[in-house]
Amino acid sequence: MDLKTIVPGIHPKSILFLLILVLSIFLTNCSDDDPIVDDGGSVEKEKEKEEPEAPTTFSARVSYGSTGLPGGGGVITSEFSDFIAGNDASRIADRNKNTMVELPYSSFYIIWAGSNDSFINQYMLTSAGDSRDGDPKKWTLHGSNDKKEWKVLDEQSNQQFAFEGEMKIYPILNEERFKYYKLEIKENSGGKVTRIAEWAMNIYSVETDMGELRPQFAFHEDGKGVEKVMDGDPETTFSTPFDSFYVQWNVKEPTFYNHYFITSAPDHSTSDPKSWILYGSVNNQYWVKLDEQTNQQFTGRGETKAFPFDNENIFKFFRLEVNENHGDKSTCIAEWGLKVIYTGIEDLMKHASGFSYSSQTPMGSHYANRHVTTDDDRTWLMDPTNEPPAPGHVSHLYLREFPVSLYPFGKSSPADVNQHAIGNCGALAAMASMAYIYPNFVKALITDNGDNTYTVDMFDPQGKPVQVTVTNKFLTGNGKNIDAVSGKNNTATWATVLEKAIMKYNVIYKVNPDIGGIGSEHVVPLFTGNGNSFAFSPGKLTGRELARVVSVCLDQGKFIIGGFNQGGLPVDNSETVTGHAYTIMHPTDKNALFSMRNPWGGNPKVDGVLDGVLNIPDDGVIPPTIDFRIVDPGIAINYGDEKPVSYTPPTMSKSGMKMRVASYLLNNEIK
Repeated sequence: MDLKTIVPGIHPKSILFLLILVLSIFLTNCSDDDPIVDDGGSVEKEKEKEEPEAPTTFSARVSYGSTGLPGGGGVITSEFSDFIAGNDASRIADRNKNTMVELPYSSFYIIWAGSNDSFINQYMLTSAGDSRDGDPKKWTLHGSNDKKEWKVLDEQSNQQFAFEGEMKIYPILNEERFKYYKLEIKENSGGKVTRIAEWAMNIYSVETDMGELRPQFAFHEDGKGVEKVMDGDPETTFSTPFDSFYVQWNVKEPTFYNHYFITSAPDHSTSDPKSWILYGSVNNQYWVKLDEQTNQQFTGRGETKAFPFDNENIFKFFRLEVNENHGDKSTCIAEWGLKVIYTGIEDLMKHASGFSYSSQTPMGSHYANRHVTTDDDRTWLMDPTNEPPAPGHVSHLYLREFPVSLYPFGKSSPADVNQHAIGNCGALAAMASMAYIYPNFVKALITDNGDNTYTVDMFDPQGKPVQVTVTNKFLTGNGKNIDAVSGKNNTATWATVLEKAIMKYNVIYKVNPDIGGIGSEHVVPLFTGNGNSFAFSPGKLTGRELARVVSVCLDQGKFIIGGFNQGGLPVDNSETVTGHAYTIMHPTDKNALFSMRNPWGGNPKVDGVLDGVLNIPDDGVIPPTIDFRIVDPGIAINYGDEKPVSYTPPTMSKSGMKMRVASYLLNNEIK
């Protein structure tokens, strides 16, 4: 049989060709790697070829406070998970520039999902590793609230890091809050591996002694950041490349202000602010307009303009919103600040009491109808050998010679006034006030005779000059320590001399035979010739009204003595002492209403570290317990070259910081 009869109509050569082709295909698909029959006679299944798996994403939770990324903690996710040497994506957000994320890619993304949405206006990247070819070179920062629609916040290209651990800061224009932020690395600096030590995002702000400063935009000229606007130096400048923006000041404690000021920068006048609004807020959400200015002109460089505004409230946040400058692309400000300025207390005088004015004598009502000085009196008072007796309540003390250093700190200071055993806190608080406001006046009162005697200029009950001379013998209980008032380290000072002069004065005039409990308004006129005074009882004035009294009266050169009508109340790490007199001063803490110095030279629980100074808060608890006595300055006003400022105690040794106060004074038995 030939092939023609098997398949009719097909040429035998064609059939042969097809058979050869089929056999060829079959043999090609059979090999030693894929045997049809194994040695045991069973059919082996064809092995499947394994394809390499694509890298998976990586996520890690980062706790609040351990990252430089916003939103109160969250989750960080990397596009790839095949990190080198375990340097995973969590290390980009651990606030440690010595760790890093390390991936074998030149392009990838990392997403930060904060626990809460957040606002940022700058971000930072920190380089890692010894080789700079692994640094990111080109990238985009995105923001989103649904991980579907991403808004470009910033793009950078051709970036170069100079060394390992270098942090670069990138300000961005952004007014929105986002829950998700994506850092998309598009290119590194040529290496096979990309390394980043830190990725951080935040709001540009600066912490100062005054509180936190936070501008609307993070952009500023080098060396002209927002910290310059409150550095107290009119020669420095805050410069921002915008003609409208705001600067926010978050004070440390809610504070009352009624004035603000702006100082023009050394730059061109075209960059001066022209129109602005000042706002205040208690919660950083609802803002109250405090003042608005338009078309303001600064006539010179470094010029300060002050603006009063009506306000009866305290605020935690203040915002200066500049709406226009004088035509420049950038705005420059040297200084911006807020303060309290009072012009008088006339409206508060309806709450005053205890007036000591007398029509009979300028010394005040306490000295009316008192003994009139005779020539014999003057002779006796000038004779240093006539020693006064110890006050009745400390009759156990006796006189002994002590070396005198009138002004151990170079001039009279409140630190020279430290009470020990005599209960005359009112006198000592008044003397400390004299040293605080009129240190030169105190020096003018005393003549050192060069023979261990000292002549003090005083006034008799009729307001006529009289002189009293005392020796360097002062009261002591053990012969070693001065139990009269003294300076630090058991030093007899001008205050020791004046106290003894008062004791000797009263031998003749018997105005206060026992100076224990003597009122401050009775002491001041002995040296100033003016006993006019008035008082505010506890609870009559608010905290801010008390602060206004302090500001106005100290600026007028008046002496202010105060006290508490409740003891044991916590204040400034110490506690109040009742029935005790304090010297009233400008506050050393800018958030305080005013300061009160204890003539003990210290305070309960804190000893004498701060020389007895307490800063009084506007807390609604302490101010209602405070009373004031305000005394006119008399002739001391002629020595007031400068207005008093906040009191800074002089530098003292540790021994000088120790209080030494009799137990009966500490226990409130005698003040």
